[in-house]
Amino acid sequence: MAFSAVCKLWTFAIIGLVLLGIGIGSIFVINSVIRDEINKQVVLTADSETYSAWVNPPAEVYLQFWVFHVENPYEIVHRGDKPALKEKGPYSYREVKTKEDVKFHDNGTVTYRETRTMYFDPDTSRGSQDEVLTVVNLPYVTVATLLRFEYDIIKDLVQDILKATNETLFIKLSPRQLIWGYEDTLLKDIKMGLKKYFNFTLPLDDTIGLFYKQNGSDDGVYNIYTGKTDPSLFNTINLWNYSSILDYWTTPGANAINGTDGTFFHPFITKDETLELFSTDICRSIGATYEQEMTVLGINTYRFVVPKQILQDYEHYPPNVGFCTPDKTRCLGAGLLNATVCKQGQPAIVSLPHFYQGDQSLVDAFDGLHPTKDVHQTFLDVEPYTGALLRASKRLQVNIWLQKISRFTETDHLPDFLPFPVMWLNESALVEESTADELKSQLLTVIKVSQGGEYAVIAIGSIMVLVVICIAIFRCQRQRDDQLLHSVNTDDRSDYGAVGSRENTYNNGHSTQM
Repeated sequence: MAFSAVCKLWTFAIIGLVLLGIGIGSIFVINSVIRDEINKQVVLTADSETYSAWVNPPAEVYLQFWVFHVENPYEIVHRGDKPALKEKGPYSYREVKTKEDVKFHDNGTVTYRETRTMYFDPDTSRGSQDEVLTVVNLPYVTVATLLRFEYDIIKDLVQDILKATNETLFIKLSPRQLIWGYEDTLLKDIKMGLKKYFNFTLPLDDTIGLFYKQNGSDDGVYNIYTGKTDPSLFNTINLWNYSSILDYWTTPGANAINGTDGTFFHPFITKDETLELFSTDICRSIGATYEQEMTVLGINTYRFVVPKQILQDYEHYPPNVGFCTPDKTRCLGAGLLNATVCKQGQPAIVSLPHFYQGDQSLVDAFDGLHPTKDVHQTFLDVEPYTGALLRASKRLQVNIWLQKISRFTETDHLPDFLPFPVMWLNESALVEESTADELKSQLLTVIKVSQGGEYAVIAIGSIMVLVVICIAIFRCQRQRDDQLLHSVNTDDRSDYGAVGSRENTYNNGHSTQM
């Protein structure tokens, strides 16, 4: 009976160890199978499931603008008062992206253009896109900035034209005109006068707007990796406008085109990596770092955010010296990027909304700015297994570089440098609920069930082994107690025998004396 019990106990232990081994081994096997399957699915081909989502992204994308209405333009120009701003908006547009001219190549890349078309959405807007606001006069500032180093006689001619046409530093425009552009007669008159009297050509279009030519058009030719040769390169940009580098900045690192376009990322994202992406809106590459875990429509994601160092001054983050143009003697402060070099001569400065993460002096220079992380931070919520972007908000602010320029009287009371906020935008995307449900049912549920099975087997095996250990310990303890009890009983019997022997000896002695 004892031998049978021991056999059963060993059998029970062996089964537990086998299950434990199977569970641990299955983690590596199943994870390898899942990884291989996902790597196969993300490869971009003309007949893959990924292709349709890539050509027509299954997400609701909105582009929202908030315009800074200037409440005291006269006081700014004539007395140098602190600008008072009032945020208006949002003016919301539904954004539709479609890939066009798609061509696959034998080297594992694909070339395409992406057209972006905006449709005004009054339901998600606060105000009409045609209401009139007071904003910085873009043509005035652009012309004055381009001519600031020219001969005084040229600047005097332009100043006379400005005065004759009653042009001032601030102008009344609608959000539609400010954003998408409008034909300005001032530019025509100035260009005509300079050409007539000085044979001087001003390199400006007759139409001007902060996002002129960006509605119903594309932002260049992309060539990206399909993931065929290496899944970790999926959607990574190889060339933009047939070049692997930019020519806007002053160092190779600043001119590098890194990462993706920000719509898809490679599979198996980890928390310790930096997600690189290239943005034509700011003419440079940036990196996003992990912040926290989030949930989007019931799917667990990793949130990545743009760190402060991206727009930090080069003295605190040396790699940013490459974004100082024309050299580091013209570097801007923390939180600012001089984008004039890629904005057709417009003296544009890019920052985060309300100068979030910028120098406090920028905020203090204006009334009406209130930087807030939850409202003004850029973030990406990425599903880590597939690299799918489920939710995102890209937020940035467009400022115009105002400064005192000789001969242009409207600038007489301006400081030498004033990055004046004009508007900020939020390009947000949220995956469609049907796509999220499909992702959960076809992939994530399978992963969770398989992982649950792995851990269940490990748990059962572990419990069986623990039961055997506990029984063994119990039996050892019981055996030890039995041995101790037996030892005590033996000692008691020995003592009793000794006492009895002494009693007999006493009795016998006593009888003899009698």
